[in-house]
Amino acid sequence: MLVPLNGESGNSCSAVAIQPDGKIIAAGYADNGTDRDFALARYNSNGSLDNSFDTDGKVTTPILNDDDVTNAVAVQEDRKIIAAGYANNAFALARYNADGSLDTAYGTGGKATFNLSAKYDSIEGIALDSSGRAVVAGGINDRIGIATILRDSALTPTPTPTPTVTPTPTPTPTATPTPTPTPTPTPTPTPRRTAFDFDSDGKADISVFRPSSGIWYLLNSAGNAFSGVQWGLSSDKLAPADYDGDGRTDYAVYRPSNGVWYILQSSNNQIRYVGFGLPEDLPRPGDFDGDGLADIAVWRPSNGTWYYLQSSNNNQFRAQQFGLQGDAPMLGDYDADEKTDFAVYRPSDSVWYILRSSDSQVQIAQFGTNGDIPVNGDFIGDNKSDLAVYRPSSGTWYIARPTGTPSQNFDAIRFGISTDTPVADDYDDDGKTDVAVYRRAEGNWYILGGENNSVMIMHFGISEDNPIPGVYLP
Repeated sequence: MLVPLNGESGNSCSAVAIQPDGKIIAAGYADNGTDRDFALARYNSNGSLDNSFDTDGKVTTPILNDDDVTNAVAVQEDRKIIAAGYANNAFALARYNADGSLDTAYGTGGKATFNLSAKYDSIEGIALDSSGRAVVAGGINDRIGIATILRDSALTPTPTPTPTVTPTPTPTPTATPTPTPTPTPTPTPTPRRTAFDFDSDGKADISVFRPSSGIWYLLNSAGNAFSGVQWGLSSDKLAPADYDGDGRTDYAVYRPSNGVWYILQSSNNQIRYVGFGLPEDLPRPGDFDGDGLADIAVWRPSNGTWYYLQSSNNNQFRAQQFGLQGDAPMLGDYDADEKTDFAVYRPSDSVWYILRSSDSQVQIAQFGTNGDIPVNGDFIGDNKSDLAVYRPSSGTWYIARPTGTPSQNFDAIRFGISTDTPVADDYDDDGKTDVAVYRRAEGNWYILGGENNSVMIMHFGISEDNPIPGVYLP
């Protein structure tokens, strides 16, 4: 049966789905005289148009002010229909109620678009998994991408639940970097690959901090459990790390106004207060002594000095001058000795300076260019931090290979746009840091990982939120 979708001649069908009741959904596009719109028609099992669908059996939907084309369609168990394709060179989806009206609870007014690259993105196929989530696949510039969209929340604003509130304690001001010793338990450390694993499953957790409320929101990778914990003030600097060696990242903040650290230890839910630092200091906790516990540490930009408390030696005070004003502190284990190395990235000449803890030698390498954001991670999986930068101007990641001259031997991965925040970490527990970005305007996370370099898209956050895996970026 030939069915015109509008008065124009340019109509096309590219996908078909069968509802449980035997009705047939045909999807494609319809030419509106200027450009193309998403188009759907529903037929009864005998081939006649189903007039209960948008009163005449067919519906067209403009997504953006350009060509909008449906390439795939799927029907949920509740008979809602998801159409997927592209709009203005972006991934595009729309969800319809059973009567053909847009489901306004989905995305923005029933429609959603997002880019995975700076060029051409198009969904070519869609399927529903056992949990009812849409799994879409298609082209991302010159690559193949796969994304999982949560059934109800992936493209809608993040709700603000009633969290378990832990009041921020009244601090005891300490204005000097002289530490206030705090007894620290010495449990058997649990090996960990990621700095932002709040549930100890070996995977980084998608998480944000909301300054207006001081609440940390987590989507725990173990069971996708959602939680919110109030810990800190809007003026605090986040300092998450595993301070008690139980394999879980602890909620922690550094308060510049009084130089006090507030740590909620996950092993016993006890609060730890430590006065250590000045208002200008940047919190940079790391395991400098290799005992499996994060050491409280700050980097002071004015004199390029690192100050830290050695957890293996009853919080003994230590200092190491390494860096200049204007440098970006870049903690990591660059020599695979299970100790954090002092390292800085100098934006003025894009040079990395690393003081290796294994042999006390200084490693110097030029890698990056003006405007790059240095990122930390073991992208190769050899237990060493790699030299890596994210270039916002092109949305490209540059990762130095472990051999040869970094500026001549590297991988380039185009993944992101200029306004994205890099949030690289190991989200799939494969021992390798995944390329990932957080798109603040959308509240969307885009993660490229796994053996097949599949793309996971997760909506989690609102525009004011700060992604926790990005807190140590310069």
